[in-house]
Parts: sequence; structure tokens; C-alpha cells
Amino acid sequence: MLDERSFAHLVEEVSRREYPPLPTAVGFCMYIMRGVIEKVGTFDESFSPGYEEENDFCMRAYAAGYVIVLDDSTFVYHEGRVSFKGEGRRIAEEHLKLIQAKHPH
Repeated sequence: MLDERSFAHLVEEVSRREYPPLPTAVGFCMYIMRGVIEKVGTFDESFSPGYEEENDFCMRAYAAGYVIVLDDSTFVYHEGRVSFKGEGRRIAEEHLKLIQAKHPH
């Protein structure tokens, strides 16, 4: 069985470095260029403390003509919902309603 470090090395070794487009990125490990922030703004604080803010940001970036891509040679480990101490599901449900209202398309 691979640990996080071994898996990261494997991903880097087998990557085709194609940087495929994505519909949205994952917020905790996004690399955002300053020019994008200057054009579309930062994460919307309505989504604080988390969940769906990256989807809102990516939708605004797409609307401004940017493309979201995956760095297929990088692995980032994240244990989901640990940061929210049991409140993750409730927050995620509330913010899903907010994203659907803000971006009904």
C-alpha cells in the first residue's frame, strides 16, 4: 500500500503533463494567478467558512474567459471535512443552495 509521499512520487512519474481542463478546481489546493484575482475578484465571503466558494470563483473565471486546468503531475493530500469539526455536512448543504441560487445555470 502506498502512503501519501509514495503516491505523490508515482503521480509525478506517470504524469503525461497534459493539464486537462476541469469544470471547477478544488479550493484547498488551487493555484490562482494574480491577474485572475484582479479581474474576477477573490472568493466570495458569503461562502465562509467554506464549501462551494471555489465553484463560484471558477464560474466567474470562466465567464471572464479563463480556463481551469488540472496539474496532472501534482498530488495534494487532503482529508475532507476535518476542518469543520462535524459541521461540514450542514455547511455544505447550505452553501449548495447558495451556489445554485447564485449560478442557476
